[in-house]
Amino acid sequence: MGSLDWPQNQRMSKIAPEPKAAGQRPFLALATARPKPGQTVPSPCVNVCRIAPDDGLCEGCWRTVDEIRAWRTSDDAFKFEVWQRVEQRQERKYCSVRVEAGLSAG
Repeated sequence: MGSLDWPQNQRMSKIAPEPKAAGQRPFLALATARPKPGQTVPSPCVNVCRIAPDDGLCEGCWRTVDEIRAWRTSDDAFKFEVWQRVEQRQERKYCSVRVEAGLSAG
């Protein structure tokens, strides 16, 4: 497959199984993403391609336009860095939402 060893039983979606509130972006994680044939690092794309005017991030995959443009020609190290930023962006967004709603982070 690629240089990464993906377990056969890991046939999960990139989107976390928790239900999401209306208007909430999907939560993505590299740990549950599966690469397409020939890929070593799966794309965070979930086919919801709209750039949010408030933060400039794709509403589906949490990437910037520059990160999306660079994806196809980038090496695995860059792709892992993008995944780290995607997960960090989600954490910041969801943690701030929890704090505003008076919910605990755990």
